[in-house]
Amino acid sequence: MKNLLTFLFLLLTAVTVKGAETLLLADATGGAAADVFLQAGITLAREKKMEVSMRRILPGKALEEFDAGKLDGIVIDRRFAGKRYFVPIAAEALSLYVSTVNPGADLTPKQILQILTAPRPTWEFYNRLDMDIQRIAISPAQPSGTLLRRVFGKQDYSKEIFMVKSVSSGFAFTNSASLFFAPFTALPPTDLKMLPVNGVMPTTASVRSGKYPLALHYVLICRKDSAAVKMLIETLGKESFRKEMQRSGFLVMLP
Repeated sequence: MKNLLTFLFLLLTAVTVKGAETLLLADATGGAAADVFLQAGITLAREKKMEVSMRRILPGKALEEFDAGKLDGIVIDRRFAGKRYFVPIAAEALSLYVSTVNPGADLTPKQILQILTAPRPTWEFYNRLDMDIQRIAISPAQPSGTLLRRVFGKQDYSKEIFMVKSVSSGFAFTNSASLFFAPFTALPPTDLKMLPVNGVMPTTASVRSGKYPLALHYVLICRKDSAAVKMLIETLGKESFRKEMQRSGFLVMLP
């Protein structure tokens, strides 16, 4: 994914449209859906409709530049939008998986944070299992580590968190102490049990509505009357771009 993003940034810089309008965008998500935006920009440039310029920038700086009229739009976590006009783009979420023999029924975000940060987490405090919670080391590049950091704060959970690359790749988790974070999928594996968070199960509906706590929504802050932004949104709304977002693990929220 990193190599793809680098290639697309270079390609987008190289594709210019003489005399066409330039749409200045900022990615303030750290790359959540940047590749899809870049592909849309390349498409518009090749169709000689518009040039899209996109750069990565921190949320605070991006909002400052947008409010000063230096940017046409920002792809950003919805929590930063405030009262600014925005168009929903995509949502992503994490599911909590445990063995079917684990008696756990629910966790709160506070309990999850305690599990993530405790030096020796145990199920005893949560569901009366006197067992250490199994830790699984993963690569810092795993997307769930990034999403956990966005949900819970700046701490890096990607070095050692409770997650596997794919909960549907043939693992048989019979250890009742195991707890796994994995990107939400509408078709969970049958040999594992998903835990609700604050009483809310991860479903397509609960993620879309914002009721499920371990989810983030990404939006495009923009000018409401911008014809260029409207053209970009219409391009992103095409089936090919929707499928690309879905393949990347996002729930598409585009109108």
